[in-house]
Amino acid sequence: MSVSNKLIRYRLALACCFGLLVAGLWLPASAQKTQPDAAAYTLGPEDVIAVIVQRHQDYSGEFPVAPDGTVDLPGAGKMQAAGKTIAELTTKITASLATRLREPEVTVTLRTPRLQHIYVLGAVKQPGTFELKGTWHVTEALAAAGGMVAVAGSEQTPDPHDCTVTLLSANGKQQHWTLAEILAAKAGTSPELKVGDVLTVDVLQLLPVYVMGAVLHPGLCEIRPGQGVIEALALAGGLALPQGDVRVTLLRDKVNRLLDLHAVDPLPLQRGDVLTIDPLRALHVTVTGQVAHPGVYDLKLGEGVLTALTLAGGATPQAALRHVTVIHVSGKRDEIDVTPTMKTAGGEATVTLATGDMVVVPQNTQSVAVLGYVGHPGYYPLPEDKNWRLTEVLGLASGTPGKIAGLTRVALLRTDAAGKQTRQVVDVEKYFKKGDLSGNPPVQSGDVVFVPQSSTPDWGLIFEAITSYAVLRSATK
Repeated sequence: MSVSNKLIRYRLALACCFGLLVAGLWLPASAQKTQPDAAAYTLGPEDVIAVIVQRHQDYSGEFPVAPDGTVDLPGAGKMQAAGKTIAELTTKITASLATRLREPEVTVTLRTPRLQHIYVLGAVKQPGTFELKGTWHVTEALAAAGGMVAVAGSEQTPDPHDCTVTLLSANGKQQHWTLAEILAAKAGTSPELKVGDVLTVDVLQLLPVYVMGAVLHPGLCEIRPGQGVIEALALAGGLALPQGDVRVTLLRDKVNRLLDLHAVDPLPLQRGDVLTIDPLRALHVTVTGQVAHPGVYDLKLGEGVLTALTLAGGATPQAALRHVTVIHVSGKRDEIDVTPTMKTAGGEATVTLATGDMVVVPQNTQSVAVLGYVGHPGYYPLPEDKNWRLTEVLGLASGTPGKIAGLTRVALLRTDAAGKQTRQVVDVEKYFKKGDLSGNPPVQSGDVVFVPQSSTPDWGLIFEAITSYAVLRSATK
């Protein structure tokens, strides 16, 4: 080749380089600012590169990176460009041209970078393709996609604990988090995104189950997979009755199963399960009379009068527990003595109760009159919890005032159910001096006791007086 021809080729190469330089200077300012860092940039489909081979214009030009990541260059042929930096591709082109040219001088520049895309898919308001702007983290990408979509049928967004976020990187690596974990991360510390990353947001498919019966908010509840009865009851507002007063059954595949809330039940619920909470206290019984809190109470099946009295706060001191009356809804009446069963642990009266029955605790009207020379003459109720004797009722009347009273003899008047009277003069000193129980006989309701002033009273006159008192008292009841 002549010197003139070499000079012509050299000048053409300089002109080409100058033209490229001028074109670069005349690029819009926005395009210049979006040029990525050439040292770190990895090529990919849709990139356009400029190749200059010194002294060989026919091997130079602009070439796009094909969708399969290759670039087809004159002289060098088709080669893989995607995933390589500009420097790596330059070395590869130089090596390929060295088989044709002697010491080729190759310059590769990024002419037009591809758009820096990431993808946000799934349960977001605006799924699609987004341009990667600077250093983006997962939180910025989710915000750009409009955030989470509302739960179907409501305006509420799903619980972040029920949402999973999957990051599929361009190299095929996958990472998984819950949305709650992403949101809990400090600003700027959530995973950083790179070109080609795909974010997919999925909402956990909650399981519909039904909770019916004695709960605060019966109806449809949605639980997470793996959750069970306790979580379903919590979503239904909890039990409306104490735990020991309910029975829980699970209906699944047309089969009922009784559940024990006191035991740790590992059984997870399934889609369409039905929990029914039935009250064990199915008997509504009225308790009235001499109890602390009269009213209507709910009893379990099999519970009876003693349980009803306990729920009503127990009997008052004036209660006649030996004459409790049960008025059945049918009109039948049963009078029972509950004192024996009260002394037996777990005891219960034998009368069977039903819804609508009424338990009536009457007032204890048993009393004895203590008259004469005692501290406080009058009549005193006889509680049913013991059998009373003469000296005990004298004690109720505060005893005798010193030696004025004649305790050698005490009058005792008793009237039976038929109205027949029995008169008795009791020598109380026999009991005090000798322990003789004839001097301390049992007393009954309706008895009248009279303590004379002296040891030689007129018993006829005394018995006439206390008989009149007994008749008058009986008439005023």
